[in-house]
Amino acid sequence: PRPVRRQELQGIVELLTEAWTVFQRRFATLFATYLLSLVATLLPPALGAGLGFALGLLLPGARGLLVVLLSAVGGLIGLAGLFWGGGACVAATLDQSLDYRGAFAYGRKKLFSFALVGFLTGFVVTGGYLLLVIPGVIFSVWFVFAQFVLFDDDTRGMSALLKSKAYVSDRWFDVFLRLVVIWVCSAVVGAIPAVGPLLTLVAVPYVMVYHALVFQDLKEVTGPPAFFCGFSDRARWVAIALVGYIVLPATILALFGASLYRSIAPFTGGIASLRRTIPAAKATSTEGYRVIPIPPSGVPPTSDQPSPVTPEPGASPAAQGETGHPSNVHVFIYAVNYAGSVKANGVTIQELGTKPDMQYNYNLGGEKLQFGRNGITVDYTPIKEAGATMSPRIHVKVSFWKGSERQVLGDWEISETEAGQKSFDVDIPESPKGS
Repeated sequence: PRPVRRQELQGIVELLTEAWTVFQRRFATLFATYLLSLVATLLPPALGAGLGFALGLLLPGARGLLVVLLSAVGGLIGLAGLFWGGGACVAATLDQSLDYRGAFAYGRKKLFSFALVGFLTGFVVTGGYLLLVIPGVIFSVWFVFAQFVLFDDDTRGMSALLKSKAYVSDRWFDVFLRLVVIWVCSAVVGAIPAVGPLLTLVAVPYVMVYHALVFQDLKEVTGPPAFFCGFSDRARWVAIALVGYIVLPATILALFGASLYRSIAPFTGGIASLRRTIPAAKATSTEGYRVIPIPPSGVPPTSDQPSPVTPEPGASPAAQGETGHPSNVHVFIYAVNYAGSVKANGVTIQELGTKPDMQYNYNLGGEKLQFGRNGITVDYTPIKEAGATMSPRIHVKVSFWKGSERQVLGDWEISETEAGQKSFDVDIPESPKGS
């Protein structure tokens, strides 16, 4: 007579006890396999980034490209190490006769199959969570044993996920209870101050043993499951997950799209101006810039580009401005780690920003200036906060533009380490050179 198959899964306490027994007996193999899988995953990206940085010291011009390229290569190798090591850990928990060498040899044979099953499981489960969480929880329990199915009977791809679902379907809640217990215990252990990460490192093999025992117990109780695995059955779950990836962004865009656009719109001009003003400040880096464009009518956008407005031949500067002020005069101010203000003829034309290490670029017109002599006064106080690491500097330049030609009328720099005030004179003739 055939033995009578059990109708119920083992209790949670029984599973925890049996997992502890297996974990103690095979600790050396399981922990060595898990530790080597971590090394295979994390070491290649770190070596790639370090090698890129080292080569960048020899080739400064290509430093960024080398770091990105070698980090990407290291990341791809690390991803392969993740799937190889993960497969080895699953093999070691299912087959208790394997040592860590045998586990890695078996994982190498299943590397691409394991990677495909892992990708599909992550894609489908994440898509379920994007469909308002609850489908994600259901999918997590249905497909949790897909990688065990792959190593147990060589069922590959989406078929492994469908077979895992067939095992779990009639006992979803029982499996959920057994899994949520170990998940909660793992979270509690990881949250212990100071020693939590170390305990988690040691406990991961135990958690994998527990999952393997639940799978083997479920397989014994359920028997060989019947499930459909045609093309439409495999594609259905990918399509359902894909809906989650589309619906959530579309919902966010529909609810907050207008607000996001209004928030981003004011900065679009500043981003474009940032690219134009970096040469004027003669900066060596684009990090930490804040551009405050103030584009008056007829004034060029930067100190190094021509004005789009070309005065008519023979017209005097007074005739060019509606208020009698020079309209083709451009004032460029660059400041870093200084508080204070810049005045023209006693009137403040710009207050300096005070954020440490923020490089401010201001592009102003000649509305506050007049023909003849003008007094430019700079009040400055160096920023000495802890976050300020760059040397304080102010650069003021006054230029006159005619078409594509520029005449520099005044160019001054301040790099004092103590607070003070400096004044400069600039003459704007009625008919500047070339007008």
